[in-house]
Amino acid sequence: MLIVDDNASNCRILTLQTRQWGMNPRDTQDGAKALEWLRAGKQFDLAILDLRNARHGWSHAAGEIRKLPDGTALPSCC
Repeated sequence: MLIVDDNASNCRILTLQTRQWGMNPRDTQDGAKALEWLRAGKQFDLAILDLRNARHGWSHAAGEIRKLPDGTALPSCC
């Protein structure tokens, strides 16, 4: 699971919770870092992005994720 949120507390909470569910989360507060991981071939079954924080351009990052070869396989909502 990929977690992208500029709030460190949110990242920590989501990481801890998803680990308890048996997931293997990787979190960052930087949308560019998430794209770097994906472009390097790191694969995720699910991504949670805080798209409400427009100053980080994460809605742009979400669009860029969709352009990657495996990006369309990620579920999307909202």
